[in-house]
Amino acid sequence: MSTNLYPFLSLFITAVFFPTLAMAQPAYAGPDVMVCGDEYDMQANTPAPPGSGVWTLISGCGFLMDDTDPNTHLYGLCPGSSVWRWSTVDAGGVQTSSVVEVISFDPNVPPANAGPDVTITLPNNYVQLQGSPEPNPPMLCSWSIVSGTGTIANPSDPNTMVHDLGVGFNVFRWSCENGPCGTTLDEVNVQLMLVSGIGSTGAEISKLFHYEPSTQQLVITKGAPITDMMIVDALGRSMTQLPSSAGAGTWDLSAWPTGMYLLRATVGGSSQVYRFVVER
Repeated sequence: MSTNLYPFLSLFITAVFFPTLAMAQPAYAGPDVMVCGDEYDMQANTPAPPGSGVWTLISGCGFLMDDTDPNTHLYGLCPGSSVWRWSTVDAGGVQTSSVVEVISFDPNVPPANAGPDVTITLPNNYVQLQGSPEPNPPMLCSWSIVSGTGTIANPSDPNTMVHDLGVGFNVFRWSCENGPCGTTLDEVNVQLMLVSGIGSTGAEISKLFHYEPSTQQLVITKGAPITDMMIVDALGRSMTQLPSSAGAGTWDLSAWPTGMYLLRATVGGSSQVYRFVVER
């Protein structure tokens, strides 16, 4: 064979074989994914023949229909994270690997339940909530305040304590985020009453006390047999005692914070409560 052919053979080998090796792709196990349930079809890349690949479980649990299939069916996943490695050997014998995380959420978890409504009276101003279900990972549940006031000791605890409740209705929400299986929520009303068995709060008491929102003044009827008057805020904290001059006429509340207030007084020997709201 003429030596003049060698350069042409060299170019032929370079053009045909080397590009094939250069185009070999490294292993790719597919994107990380969250699934609702315990099954998933893998999405790894396929090695160019005669290359091959194999799956191995790094952490978590589950089963493979075919550990050499890049798109094998995965089943029997446990709730939570499982990590899988896709290892390949390309046509040139180069070994590469890639990992994918599959996070499984349980579709059979019951929806969020914030528990029964509660009514308590001062001096107690705390309550233990009764949420369900227990937030087992990867599902996450937490308490939040919808309206009213309160200090939640541990928002992720379904049975957390709540302190510093405000007088009136306090609404708390238990929300559970279950990934692609969906989010559920439920609310509970916690009513804190200033006193139990209070006297009349209807038309009769309104004749003695009246708050006028337009002027932000509390009007007290002249000549009413009223003693021991005191106003408390929504947390049951005592505001300043009404001065003696407030026994009749008006009392300016324009500097008071927005919120609900309760005026307690003895009227003709009977304990009475008048509720009003200061708004801006």
